[in-house]
Amino acid sequence: MFYLLTIFIPILIIIIFYFMMGFSNDFFGHIRILIKVLPYMYLYAFLLYFLEMEDYLHSSWAFSSLMFFLVPISIILIIIYFFIKGRQRVKKDA
Repeated sequence: MFYLLTIFIPILIIIIFYFMMGFSNDFFGHIRILIKVLPYMYLYAFLLYFLEMEDYLHSSWAFSSLMFFLVPISIILIIIYFFIKGRQRVKKDA
């Protein structure tokens, strides 16, 4: 159950969102899609937290492990997003 909650469902959320947003051929398009998925991933993580607190789930490490990887991934994605956005702005000005 732990692996289902922490690996399979988040990957499924990303894949569904990727198909809903459309395919992207460039690197920046993939970063944009992942940035747009982040709020849903945090929503899913906090849903897991509340389900664990109300004893509907009995996997006490699911929320902690999901947040352990989600926070650094979010920071890295935001840094890459602003770096690429800044590079594109410099190319347009030149």
